[in-house]
Amino acid sequence: MEPEQLAFVAPAKSLALVPVQPFVPRQIPPREWLYGRAIIRRYISMVVAPGGTGKSALTMVEAVAMATGKTLLPGDNPVSPLRVWLHNAEDDRLELQRRLAAALQHHKLTLADLNNNLILSSGRDVRLSLARDGADGPKVDQRSVDRIVEQARELGVDVIMLDPLGALHTLPENSNEAMNLLMGALREIADKARVAVVLVHHTSKVASTNMSAAGAGASRGASALVDAVRSSRQLGQMTDKEAGNFGVPLDRRWEFIRVDNGKANLAPAQAARWVKLVGVSLNNGNVQYPQGDTVQTVEHWTPPTPTLGSAADLINVQRAVSQAAAPPRWSDKSPDWVGYLVADATGLDIGEPASGQKGRDANQNAARRKVVAMLNAWKREGALTTIKQHDGRTGRMMEVVEVGKSPAEPVQMDPQVVPGW
Repeated sequence: MEPEQLAFVAPAKSLALVPVQPFVPRQIPPREWLYGRAIIRRYISMVVAPGGTGKSALTMVEAVAMATGKTLLPGDNPVSPLRVWLHNAEDDRLELQRRLAAALQHHKLTLADLNNNLILSSGRDVRLSLARDGADGPKVDQRSVDRIVEQARELGVDVIMLDPLGALHTLPENSNEAMNLLMGALREIADKARVAVVLVHHTSKVASTNMSAAGAGASRGASALVDAVRSSRQLGQMTDKEAGNFGVPLDRRWEFIRVDNGKANLAPAQAARWVKLVGVSLNNGNVQYPQGDTVQTVEHWTPPTPTLGSAADLINVQRAVSQAAAPPRWSDKSPDWVGYLVADATGLDIGEPASGQKGRDANQNAARRKVVAMLNAWKREGALTTIKQHDGRTGRMMEVVEVGKSPAEPVQMDPQVVPGW
């Protein structure tokens, strides 16, 4: 038997089976959650995102939060100050220092606040290779595993963050057999060193184009990767629809990152966790580079509660409806749709009546969804009403819009009833 396999074979005496013995449930130690409900001691967690999303910036801020014991991103609270080892296999030490400096500066912390609890290592200085694929198949590098366990124990590490996973092995990622072997080695590290292991991983090509629909399948490679982790969070840039609903300019939506539980159903956009990418100037310019570096970090972001329309907007809409040559129609399929009156009255560009969704740009489609939401809200509150009326041209009954009660306060958007939310 190869030495690399020995760690995964249980001693014969451990296979002796016995019935469950009496125990007291309240005496069972609770799970050791270290950071919110995302990172837990002796288990593996994963952060999955397309390239360029900001996962390394997020990982650094979370490492600082755990090292200082401070809540930097509300909703994920470190249980206490923790010793964190963050290994980036691709960036050099200077780049890690830039990213750390940006996180500390933006969150008004200093190196002293870390209290020697943060360990940074670069793959250019410290090479970690957990497993390899050779002529005789996939194998764990047991010496590397043992070295990581030894270092973690010696330094009193609580959390090991590995960024990115793909740079730490040469196994075929689409092989469940190979990925089971790799995750077994990582479980061994988590268990023997009594640490939480956090993996930073890339998405599949398909998932990178539609993170919201990918769910647990967002992770690149075999399903064994996600199956083996306790928690999987996926990051995705704000979509055109979300930007329209939140009033974010489309050319800035890349700054806003949605954080979802990749092993659970996605929350509505309003209830999802969000962070914002922020550029921090390090003021480190010199003669050759007077501008110095601006480095990304992240901060918590709360989506605004969109206000659909003011009382003045509704007055203008009611006036337009009452003065229309013929009662406008409720159906948005009709060229006489009341939404066109709403758009004119509120100054929104929703495209021409003959244009379909593909014939409108993203801003026009977002404005159209806002108009639909306003109409639904005003109808719900009785400011606009509908009645059935005979259509002399088709001989069928149609739903037309009439003015209802006078406006009161601005209408707030309900994310559950807005199409495309």
